[in-house]
Amino acid sequence: MSLDEETTASGGATLVPDEYRIAAFSVPGDMESLEEILTGLPEMDRLTALQTARSLPGIIPGCYRRETAEGVVERLAAAGLKAIAVPAREIPDLLHVQRPHRINISADVLGTTDSRGRTQAWSWQDLAVISVGVVPSTAPSGYRSLPLVASGSSHRSWSSSIKVSPRHRPEVWIVLRNGQPAICIASDEVSYEYLADRIAPSSAANFRLLVEDLIQHSPTAWLTPSTIAFKEHHPASHFDFRTCDDFRRYIELQFVLSHHPEH
Repeated sequence: MSLDEETTASGGATLVPDEYRIAAFSVPGDMESLEEILTGLPEMDRLTALQTARSLPGIIPGCYRRETAEGVVERLAAAGLKAIAVPAREIPDLLHVQRPHRINISADVLGTTDSRGRTQAWSWQDLAVISVGVVPSTAPSGYRSLPLVASGSSHRSWSSSIKVSPRHRPEVWIVLRNGQPAICIASDEVSYEYLADRIAPSSAANFRLLVEDLIQHSPTAWLTPSTIAFKEHHPASHFDFRTCDDFRRYIELQFVLSHHPEH
């Protein structure tokens, strides 16, 4: 069993088992059997089990001892559902993310600047996953990142491939390697000033240029299916998410898939 060391009050060290999570990669066929399996998990009541079953594929809520998680994975496999047990420390924290207001893209690094003017930079090799999705906007009504139409904060001129209501917005999430906080770039909260003479008069065009630049500079990053659909101008339904939580759960699962592509 994989173990971590934890220091005790007496100064010694005790071995504590890693916590595991369960990632399910397919849609259940028999909802009743799945619900029964999930209710066998600690602190999983029948209502939560039913809601979880309906939300799959995805990562099942909760952290468990390795033997518990692997036991559930075996039962899921017997029920025809592909799943694996993953150490919880390997799942990215997508609740605490960076939300930059300015982006700078160069040949060597991705640079960001937050609302307080603090800057950071990452090598392109640091980008593990790129995921594009349309989600309900959390930006204040009437927010504009720059006093220029070209800054791209208006949704009035979306191209036909990504028409969404003004209450929704596209975002691109970047999961970084080595446990660094993920980056969420929201189309209505970021300046596209770095585009310089390439800047377009619409948010749609500027956001698409940004995504294309990220992909071009990140040959080793895992592109989620929603990102590929956006890149290839598929209908918006291919990258539209009902809630922000749905999008986060999707990115979590895609991160696991990036390490286990055989599933």
